[in-house]
This record gives sequence, structure tokens and C-alpha cells, in this order.
Amino acid sequence: MTGEARDRIKIGILSDTHGTLPAEIFTAFDGVDRIIHAGDIGSMTIIAELTALAPVTAVYGNCDDWSVRSHLKPATSFSCLGFDIQISHFPRDLRESVDPDHTLIVWGHTHRAEIRRSKAGLVINPGSACKPRGDEPATVALLTLAADKPPRAKIVELAA
Repeated sequence: MTGEARDRIKIGILSDTHGTLPAEIFTAFDGVDRIIHAGDIGSMTIIAELTALAPVTAVYGNCDDWSVRSHLKPATSFSCLGFDIQISHFPRDLRESVDPDHTLIVWGHTHRAEIRRSKAGLVINPGSACKPRGDEPATVALLTLAADKPPRAKIVELAA
């Protein structure tokens, strides 16, 4: 994202890469303005590779070692186009929402993709980009924010 004012932002969301960044992510995240990684990154090299696409906001997860934890927090948040975006690997690390219509909650850990509304806001779990559970596909999420419009999120399956 440049310093210019924007009225629409596209954000790529992923989690649970565990040191592996599938090449399909570069296609899925083509044109994103920002990337969120919701933990269990595996290596700061993953963050460096993602930064080639867009600025990255990331948190560490339970499987991340000191080489990742020394650079990141367990939870963080930022504001974008009037939305409060909270990020953590575990949902328990997120704070109570004061405005569920303008709160987005991003978390990982389960390796299962999910988008749902809750009393706290829109909840997005992108699943796992490389180690899905059971017969589920590897997935990421795409989030589109526009000024004065509800957020739009979708799960994107990565090619096998």
C-alpha cells in the first residue's frame, strides 16, 4: 500500500504454514495490498518471502520457536478503512469487541477454514496453507474492505 488514501483494500490471510510456503500463495495473493499471517509461521523466511508481495502483519503461534517469537507478538491489531482488525493464533488472545459491525477477528491454529459472524464481529480462520486436517484442502482467505460497506471475505483453496 502506498501513502495515498484508498477506499478499497484487499488483504490476503494465511496461517499455519509451519515453514512451508506453497507457490500457489503467490497466485492467490496476486494484487493484495496487505497480508496477515495468523501464526505457526515456522521461520521468518516465510515473512520475508510474503513481504515481496505486500506488507505483512503477523503473530506467532504455539509451534513457532524463539527465532520467530523474538520478532512477533502473540496478538496484534490495526485499523483499516474504519475496521478494527484483531489477529491472534488463538481466539482466547483477542479482546472483547466494542463494535461488532466494524471488527474483524483473524485467527488460526485449527487448520480448518472458517468465516462466520459472531457477537464480537466477523471471524476469519484461513485454515492451513500447507497442512490441512483430514481430507480438507490447503486454504487461505481473501478479505476485501471498502469504505462504508460491509467486509467481504472468502476462502480460497490452493491447488493440490
